[in-house]
Amino acid sequence: MQKNLRKGRLAGLLTKAAAGLCFVFAAPLVNASTALNFHVWLDDRQVGTHQVRIDQQGSTLKVQTDVKMRIRALFIDLFNYQHTAYEEWSGNCLQRLTSETKSNSKRFSVDKRPNTQGTCAATFAYWDLNKMRAQTELLNSQTGEAVAVDLVPLGPRALPSIGRQADAADQADAIPAQAYLLKNELGDITLWYSQDQRWLALETKTRGRTLTYLSDAVLNKVATSTQPLPKHCPWHKSNLDQEIPELLMNTIVEQSKLERQEETVADRIRRRLEAAGHRYHANDNISAFIKEGELEQLQAEVEEKMQGVLEAMVIDTDSDHNTQETARRVAKMYLREVFAGRFEPAPAVTEFPNVSQLNELMIVGPITVRSACSHHLCPIFGRVWIGVLPDANSDLIGLSKFARLTHWVMSRPQIQEEAIDQLANLLEEKLNPEGLAVVMEADHHCMQWRGIKDMDSKMVNSVMRGSFLTDASLRREFLSLRSG
Repeated sequence: MQKNLRKGRLAGLLTKAAAGLCFVFAAPLVNASTALNFHVWLDDRQVGTHQVRIDQQGSTLKVQTDVKMRIRALFIDLFNYQHTAYEEWSGNCLQRLTSETKSNSKRFSVDKRPNTQGTCAATFAYWDLNKMRAQTELLNSQTGEAVAVDLVPLGPRALPSIGRQADAADQADAIPAQAYLLKNELGDITLWYSQDQRWLALETKTRGRTLTYLSDAVLNKVATSTQPLPKHCPWHKSNLDQEIPELLMNTIVEQSKLERQEETVADRIRRRLEAAGHRYHANDNISAFIKEGELEQLQAEVEEKMQGVLEAMVIDTDSDHNTQETARRVAKMYLREVFAGRFEPAPAVTEFPNVSQLNELMIVGPITVRSACSHHLCPIFGRVWIGVLPDANSDLIGLSKFARLTHWVMSRPQIQEEAIDQLANLLEEKLNPEGLAVVMEADHHCMQWRGIKDMDSKMVNSVMRGSFLTDASLRREFLSLRSG
């Protein structure tokens, strides 16, 4: 788990701000072109540049962004990042986004037309506060993915002090700036603007590292002050390619070993779950945190990992025709079939009022169920019986819906005790009955196929709610009818 959380942190820190950085003056431009430059630091070391070209052609705004970042040690590239994005805007609405990104040996591309359905989307438009104020989501230009955001004004605040150079910090403090905090799930970003809303600087932090952007406007003001820049000032040109000192190099090398892999779709889903404080155990449904198109990406990721499992077991999938498609089949089986209850939303169920005020015991079953134990992912085959005692305030559902809801809950890695408790909770929510009973009887192949290999043992357990807990005769009636 911790390794997964660390993946992509270094690359993510360097790229999360870069993916959306575009700058233009707040006042509209007409048939004008502007070129802008930002300088990028990781902690107190300059690691790259960010160049933007803005072309205003009547009501159409075209923005090209070029980002280059590099971390070196002993003349070896530990991290090499290049990102080029093209954006076309009409008014406050993004019409098209295309981008190409190279992060070490990995490449990504985006071609998105977000407003085809009448919506008004935007990227991380730091160059126009009004565009960001109007949005609750912004597009990441590296992935094309929408990211939930909240822009919070912080008021007057000093610009970042790169490298903690006292003279430079004093000079930067002399530049009036208003700060804003852009809250988002990728990591909060602080932005600085001049009094006429020109973007001046950016800072974001994660795991003790700080990424900073400063515009030429800030650096030129500092550089032209009466106090000369010290030779060792981190924005001195000679520092761009200099060797990283040994202690810093060791830190980056160790981080880089864990963090070179780019964020996967599983990482993105996990990040959303954790940001929402939502549990994601084996038998939890996580469909609300999977965006359109991501289930296909997740299936491809599982296929890749499963191929690695086969190779780790020294299976020659290239020449063995029986296993050439095994990874694909298993990935599809897990996500689309046997564990679909984790990744797909609950089946549609319509509740009806109890117009006839039914108040007699109803039993549904046996419902055949198939699941897998969370411990070994071995099959579980069994049957479920459901007893419902409605009252005048209860809702009713169609007979087939009992089976559909049961299959949805069971189509996850489960342990039997928790499975029928989850099912009982779901049925209580749908029906609001006076009493509810659920009984499950199952064969567990983690006991029959492996381990003790006992073929005759079964597990039977029950959940009783409401009247079934307090009325022994009702409980006996349900259990006798089930066995009969």
